[in-house]
Amino acid sequence: MSPVVRVLGAFGAEVAGAPADLGGPRQRSVLARLVAARGRMVPADRLVEDLWAAAPPPRAAAGLQSFVSHLRRALEPDRPPRTPARILTTEPPGYALRLPDGAVDAWRFDALIDASAALLDTDPAEARRSAEAALAEWRGPAYAEFAGLPWAAAEAARLEERRRIAVERRAEAALRLGAAAEAVPDLEAHAAADPLRAVP
Repeated sequence: MSPVVRVLGAFGAEVAGAPADLGGPRQRSVLARLVAARGRMVPADRLVEDLWAAAPPPRAAAGLQSFVSHLRRALEPDRPPRTPARILTTEPPGYALRLPDGAVDAWRFDALIDASAALLDTDPAEARRSAEAALAEWRGPAYAEFAGLPWAAAEAARLEERRRIAVERRAEAALRLGAAAEAVPDLEAHAAADPLRAVP
């Protein structure tokens, strides 16, 4: 069973339904940074820069390896010693997080928004359901725990924009279904939160 990782709201992970001990702030940041990469390899040098900004300590690479080792134990507690990790993998020159889309709330969120876009012209009811499901994933600001880190701020801004798109898509689907009265409160709240944004 894959761990479940959450970044939309309070950051955390569960393994077999129980909270995983993700360690201290820098160790947690490693996992969050790998989530933001969405399965792509992040070079170790980049992770060191992201963790320590302009002032990495002399043994930063060893510190990163230690964080990765601890996260591997947290995410795969039943993995036998000296067997390759399946989830937080080493992929020279760095690391990658190998989880199915459904195991990470932000990845599910993105997939549901994409599904909503694909369905809008052919099946507005299903497009609306997909947009609603995407918005249900949102439990608070994305990557809030890491807000001071440039990589997190960029990813949080991207996800916030996607959230706005999901609200707009849900409203557009409601309009196409002839449910304008249901779209109005959504659009009013949306316009109040971002008055300079054009809405459908």
